[in-house]
Amino acid sequence: MTTQDLEMQAQRNLSSYEGDETSYVGMGDDALSFNGSPAKSFIAEQDSDVAFSFKLVNTFATDKVVALSAAYFQTPADLAASFGSTVDAIIADGLLLGSATAGLTATASLSNFSINGLMGFVKYNPTRIVELVINSTSASTFGKVIQTGTISPFRRQSQNQLSLTNVTRPEQFNDKKGFINLANRNDFQLDNQNVILFTVGAGESIDLTYKIGAVLNNARSLAKKATKAGQTINALGLMRR
Repeated sequence: MTTQDLEMQAQRNLSSYEGDETSYVGMGDDALSFNGSPAKSFIAEQDSDVAFSFKLVNTFATDKVVALSAAYFQTPADLAASFGSTVDAIIADGLLLGSATAGLTATASLSNFSINGLMGFVKYNPTRIVELVINSTSASTFGKVIQTGTISPFRRQSQNQLSLTNVTRPEQFNDKKGFINLANRNDFQLDNQNVILFTVGAGESIDLTYKIGAVLNNARSLAKKATKAGQTINALGLMRR
């Protein structure tokens, strides 16, 4: 059974949003955007065809820890102090925030989409990463871990680690590329409370691709609700005041 079949079955048999939370799959939820066809709910989220790619380059002679998501912090020092972990820089277009020289940089793969634009968007619209593809110039990338966790001004909450040791596929004959399915994890979310720390090895150049899943989109939600209300008003023959 394909994911499209599963979604159709869910639509027929489940109360996907209103009323029964035990059958919730995200379908029909006005607050959510599933931008990648054919994904229309969390069932088929992994089938999203929306992606964001960028390259990280570290020309320093030492490993550097980069915050791919820095919660609400603006500087690596503030994030490191609150999160309790080393942070050398925060992701940004060109020279990374906190990097004193041009030895640590990032570049979006498509010139009309910027890393700064993505990070600005997710501060207001929490966005799930359902797959991470890592393509490195060094196999040593896959001996490291990614640190994740949520944070608030009141307390440091749970922290997790994802080992990259077993994410390469033997059949691909390439020990420098890994595919990580994140659909069943909730700690790879880009937002204003989540922290994701990625280590870029000395002298490494790494291409990262996020496959984008559900987006909690309040602006789109308001437009959807206004459209539904307009249809109801017209169907009832009511007049707007």
